[in-house]
Amino acid sequence: MSRILLVIDRVGYYVAGAYLVVASIALFALVPMAGWLVFGRYVLNASPTWVEASSLILMLVVTFGIAAYAVRTGEHLSIDFVRESFPKPVERAMRFACHVVLTVFGAWMATASWANVVSNWSRDIPLIHIPEGVRHIPLLVGGAGIAVFSLIHALKMIVLKDGEDAAS
Repeated sequence: MSRILLVIDRVGYYVAGAYLVVASIALFALVPMAGWLVFGRYVLNASPTWVEASSLILMLVVTFGIAAYAVRTGEHLSIDFVRESFPKPVERAMRFACHVVLTVFGAWMATASWANVVSNWSRDIPLIHIPEGVRHIPLLVGGAGIAVFSLIHALKMIVLKDGEDAAS
């Protein structure tokens, strides 16, 4: 069981890398888009309408892609000093509980986002003429990543002898 879990964890390493690459590309695309928006608004006196709607989608890709990546690598926002002030068994239980809560939250986020993708797919985003459901895909993918990566951390705490859940 532990060997299978380690293989799954190693695959998670590469999947998290893909999250990082996609989020980085989205962030890289946002910079010239914002520049074009400012140039269009203040120099040409004609704002490009597609930039704002496109930028919002790219911001979702960046935010939720990095959130999933950070859960995998253990770099997500957390208040460690509270947990670390307790004795080791309590700290370990709190760390495990955090992974369980994040697993449930990520699964809920992915499920709710899937419902939004399906229910909004038939409508278009007015300025860029793509399905409204596209706005919810980054939440779906990010939530799934958060759920899976948190579940892997929790399972590693149960299965592995040393009980470490740090990302490798």
